[in-house]
Amino acid sequence: PEHIAQGLHRLGHDIELSLDTSLFGRGQIIWRDQQGILAGGTEPRADGMVAAW
Repeated sequence: PEHIAQGLHRLGHDIELSLDTSLFGRGQIIWRDQQGILAGGTEPRADGMVAAW
């Protein structure tokens, strides 16, 4: 949605919108909570993984 793209842009992210879905791949994320704890996740259909050290 447009409001999500605008919010991410306000946070300093470079946003490029496209209707060509062949450009999109898998998703991975790292999230830092208010206490500084990191949590990670990856697209379950892909070969990615979350690792920490």
